[in-house]
Amino acid sequence: MIGRKNVMTGIHVENSGITKASCFQKSDFCRAYRPVPVVYLNKPYQMYYWNFVCKTPINKIASQLIKHPGFVICGPVILVEKVEEWYHFKLNRPVSFVERELKHLAFASHVIPKPAGRWKTGTHVYSREFHDAMMARLAL
Repeated sequence: MIGRKNVMTGIHVENSGITKASCFQKSDFCRAYRPVPVVYLNKPYQMYYWNFVCKTPINKIASQLIKHPGFVICGPVILVEKVEEWYHFKLNRPVSFVERELKHLAFASHVIPKPAGRWKTGTHVYSREFHDAMMARLAL
């Protein structure tokens, strides 16, 4: 069943400096510090971050966004741009299966599969357009 869900769109920044645009559910922010307003690439964002033990590499991109001298972030960061309502459905299949089955289809907008569940065995599939969500659902 395809439903509508509020999701936050933004950028995921890894410790390695790799950035990836994505969408996020509220549950993705479990145990994150309270959001901090930042400016990244001349756009305003709310930054959610995790600070792990010193064995975790420093996230240089995120540490530069906070203007406190000596404050470093050792962990991933999510930069939230806005909250939107997207179409959503869930499958009990791994993300790799969903990506493989959808890669040959041409969608009008983004269709984003994300891991679901504690052990990441299921997949949440998000789409901005109903037609894209329906095409993805029928393909799976």
